[in-house]
Amino acid sequence: QKLKNRAASGVTVHLALYGSNTDYQNLHDNPAHSNSDAYPANYPTSDSVIKLLKSISSDIEVVKKEPVEKGLLSFEIHSSTYDDKYSGNSSGAIKDLRRDIYLKIRETDWIIAQLMLESQTLESIFHELTKGS
Repeated sequence: QKLKNRAASGVTVHLALYGSNTDYQNLHDNPAHSNSDAYPANYPTSDSVIKLLKSISSDIEVVKKEPVEKGLLSFEIHSSTYDDKYSGNSSGAIKDLRRDIYLKIRETDWIIAQLMLESQTLESIFHELTKGS
């Protein structure tokens, strides 16, 4: 039922951030990343990421997911109606959340490892809905 609801309307974005001191230390230790000032001193936690993302809009649903890679914090962000404040659109139409997510995270010093829009075609929705049938 949840898949049917999301298929009917909405947009989903997958986000992954580097999320621990160890991961940043590995970046510091890599000779290709010799500028240690380029990496954040405050590391994101799941709670801090969720709080930050929900500040974009009350309509956004943020779900912590299994990490896409070791050392990353991974999230799924969903919205069924979202007004894009940057384009001036207040129609309640579904918009791509990636710009707002990027701009919000840019206010921090966190490092984005993945920011991907989930693409749902009519064919992929049909396959998901009929997979068990």
